[in-house]
Amino acid sequence: MTSTRLPGKVLMEVLGRPLLSYQIERLRLSREIDKIIIATTVNKEDDPIENFAQQENIRVYRGSENDVLDRYYQAARQYQSEHIVRITADCPLIQPDICDQVARTYIKSDVDYAYMSRRFAEGLGCEIFNFSTLERAWKEARMKSEREHVTLYIRNHPDMFQIIRVENKADDSQYRLAVDEKEDFLVVKATIENLYIGQDNYFTVDDIKRFLDTHPIIYELNAHIIRNEGLLKSLKADTRRNPVVLHTDGKKPVVLVTAVGAPPGLNTLRFLHESGKYRLVAADADPLCTGLYQFAGFGVTCAVLPKASNSDEYLKAVCGLIEEHNISAIIPCIEEEILVLAQNCEKIKASGANVLLPNYEVLRVASNKALSTQVAGKNDIPCPKGVIIPKQCDTWEVSKILESFAKTCSLPWIVKPVYGHGMIGITEAATLDKACQACESAETELFVQEYIPGKVGSMHLVGLLYDWDGRVVCRFSSRSFRTLYPTGGPATAGISIHLPELITQTERLLSCIGSWKGPAAVEWMLDPRDGRFKYIEINARLWGYSSLAVCAGSRFHEWLADLTLGNGPVHDPGFREGVVMMRTTHDVLFQTCPFDLNI
Repeated sequence: MTSTRLPGKVLMEVLGRPLLSYQIERLRLSREIDKIIIATTVNKEDDPIENFAQQENIRVYRGSENDVLDRYYQAARQYQSEHIVRITADCPLIQPDICDQVARTYIKSDVDYAYMSRRFAEGLGCEIFNFSTLERAWKEARMKSEREHVTLYIRNHPDMFQIIRVENKADDSQYRLAVDEKEDFLVVKATIENLYIGQDNYFTVDDIKRFLDTHPIIYELNAHIIRNEGLLKSLKADTRRNPVVLHTDGKKPVVLVTAVGAPPGLNTLRFLHESGKYRLVAADADPLCTGLYQFAGFGVTCAVLPKASNSDEYLKAVCGLIEEHNISAIIPCIEEEILVLAQNCEKIKASGANVLLPNYEVLRVASNKALSTQVAGKNDIPCPKGVIIPKQCDTWEVSKILESFAKTCSLPWIVKPVYGHGMIGITEAATLDKACQACESAETELFVQEYIPGKVGSMHLVGLLYDWDGRVVCRFSSRSFRTLYPTGGPATAGISIHLPELITQTERLLSCIGSWKGPAAVEWMLDPRDGRFKYIEINARLWGYSSLAVCAGSRFHEWLADLTLGNGPVHDPGFREGVVMMRTTHDVLFQTCPFDLNI
């Protein structure tokens, strides 16, 4: 009754009856449920629920408001329950046939815990566990979220419990039938008023779907509400810093590596595969990238994801992969996906996987070449001069900005997008006119930056790996002496070199930007004019030629996977200086075409 989002929701009335009565009526149709127990709180505000239970001749237990796990355990112990079917009271349209399906799967599979896939509509959920499993969770769960959400401890420890997920043939995840918000109540109210005739009238989930599909205005009322929002808030509020691992396949955890069509993702996939420690899912937005097929015959599952620019579709697809393959960790290897995942990390975590990244606000600054350069300059870290050109500036505005910049920084300049990677969208402007042409009517924000003279060998990289507590656990530095383009871009040859002062400067820069977690690849250029390293950019991922670090003794990819999974600590032995990497290409050949060649 004390719900923060919709107080008194379970006793709100439709057609003169409380919502809870509809749920009880439907549960009594189940063939597998022997008895119904209402487990409510000792709060005075919940007295009406106990009164309702007595009127309906239903057993009731009253316990802790916040320690829901204890409330469930004490209720089950008092009523000597051997197997417990957990259903939340905010699901008035519960489907007894689905509950029976879950119960039969649980019994047939002889597991400790059974739960439903996200492919079911929200608001139809039930989960089943035995008393000994509940008792173990009650004794061992310590996190606030694990005490508030009854089965979270069980799902967080698949190594300790036998778990099965019940699948839905159709994907009904877009339907929301739970009652947490006022809009939810309006949807359920309209559904009952249109479909409920009397106690002998049981309407199914298919009836509900047909009704909502033919009444889009009602369907849209609660379509914007985030699924499992209460769980997301609990996870966010947890004081625990370490990750929550929700899924493994028993022996090897499942790791998703994204953007495997480019060297950062492809190298990550290769080294994790060589370690033999993980089951791997390789994903990319390009269905023809070779990274999806290079390891397909060696136990690696391949998947095509939508582009991260469509964040809603991308997240839906990622959460679907987590569900389908029991993914425990995600290692994203391209900036666009990293930003989307960081912004939605709690949703990813609630789906069952971890991703080791800084928070979104820190990443937003670090990934923005202009903002990160400003942070460096304000903290006396050497960096090129620069000026921001807002997107879609007209000719006059661009000219005024660049003419003013020319008074403090002589040509030539480098014009680049504030977000990006490699040499995509980068222009070298030797004249003011060329710089203006590069900036006029740009569809994205640009950064015009001082050109640092020097040969390709002036570019240096510092690679760092931070754990969940923000501690640096691995350090590496190198110099590239060949790049893909004469003006720079991805390194194609490099050498490991000890640069302790530059590593220290890199750590200071990241600390100025914010609390860092996960990998960081920071590029610096040695300016021959003053002999100082100038900051260029930060990438919150493993870098393209990270294979050099592995060959030199720093197993970044494997350590990142282990940290993301909650394993550790990492013991970095240091790296060998003088190891050389030269990138080559090779052909990938197939006897038969592994994809649909629709050309």
